[in-house]
Amino acid sequence: CNSTFGTDGISMFVLNNHRYFKHNGVRFHLIYSSIHSPKSVIAEYVRDFEKDGDKVMFIPKRNKLMNYAIKLYRYFKNCNIDVLHVHGSSSAILLEMIIAKMAGVRKTIAHCHSTQSNHNTMHKILRFAVNRLADERLACGELAGMWMYGKHGQFTIIPNCIDTAMYAFNSNVRRKVRQELGIDYDTLVIGHVGMFTEVKNQKFLLHVLGDLNSKNGHRYKLLLIGHGPLLQEVVNESERMGLSNYVEFMGNRDDVNHLMMAMDVFCLPSLYEGFPIVAVEAQATGLSVIMSSNISKESMITDNVTQLAIDKGTDAWVKTIRDCADVHVERTLCADKVKMAGYDIRFSSAMLESYYNK
Repeated sequence: CNSTFGTDGISMFVLNNHRYFKHNGVRFHLIYSSIHSPKSVIAEYVRDFEKDGDKVMFIPKRNKLMNYAIKLYRYFKNCNIDVLHVHGSSSAILLEMIIAKMAGVRKTIAHCHSTQSNHNTMHKILRFAVNRLADERLACGELAGMWMYGKHGQFTIIPNCIDTAMYAFNSNVRRKVRQELGIDYDTLVIGHVGMFTEVKNQKFLLHVLGDLNSKNGHRYKLLLIGHGPLLQEVVNESERMGLSNYVEFMGNRDDVNHLMMAMDVFCLPSLYEGFPIVAVEAQATGLSVIMSSNISKESMITDNVTQLAIDKGTDAWVKTIRDCADVHVERTLCADKVKMAGYDIRFSSAMLESYYNK
C-alpha cells in the first residue's frame, strides 16, 4: 500500500525493488489512492508491475474516506492478502493497518520513508498505535526509524538502493545529451530531480542560479526534472526573475540516469527528507552533491557530498557550487563505490523478499 503513485521516491522504491523479486510462488498487489504524475507515466508503471501476473489497484481516498476503507477491506478479503506492506511518511499509515487487521491479513509491515510530515502533532499521537499493530517495522534510515517508532524503537533499515550499473558514468552519453540539449562545453549544469512541492524547495534553486549567473557571466544552467502541483508556480517565478533561458523544465523522464551524466552538480535544497533515492543515483554517476542540512546524513555515501543550511541564504550554496567546478572527480569509479557501500538494488530486494517469505 502506498498513498500516492508516480515518480516520487517511495513509488520508485517499490517499483525498483519489485523488478528484482524472484516471485517464488508469491503474488504482489500494489494498491494506491492518488496519482501525481501524467497518466501515460502511470500506465507504463502499471504495465511493468503487472507483467509477471501481479496486480495493481487504484482505490481513491481523498474526501471519500469511508468508501476507501470499505473498498480496501473488501479487496484484502477477496484477494486473501497474507501480508500488508504499507509505505508512508507518518503514522497516517495506521488506517491501512487497522483495515488489514479487520480483514484478516496475517502480518503487517510498517515502512517509514521520511523524517517529518505536514501533521506532526497527529503523527505523534498515532505513533504508539502504529508500533502496537506493526508485526515488522522498517525504515529508510536511522532518523526516519526514530521519527516513526521512537528514539528507543526497534526497527530494521532497508536502504534506498538503485541499479548501480544503470548509473555508471559514460562520457559518450554525457556528450550526446549535452549536445541534444544545446549545452556547450563551458556551461556548468546544476541538476535537481523531484516533485514540484513546497518540501522540495525548487524556488530556492532559482535564486541560487540567479546569483551565480549575475556574478559569473551567465555560464550556469539549471535542469529541473519532475512534475507536481507547484510546477507552474516555479515556471512563473523563473520567468519573473528573467531566468527562462537558463532553466530547463524537463518534466518526468525515464532517462534520469543519462541526464545526470550531463550534469556537473546536483542540488537538493529540501526543507525535510529522510533518505532520498535521487541522492544515491547522483552519487553513483559521480556528481558533486549539495544537499540541505535537513536531509539525513546517512545519504552521504561518497566523499562528493556537502551539506548546507537553507536558512543561511544562497551565498553558501553559490560558493560551494563554484568550488565544485574546480574539483576533479573520477566519475567512472563512483557507481562501484556506491555498490560496495551496500546500495545496489539486488541487496535491498533480497532483504525485502526474506521479510515476505518469513
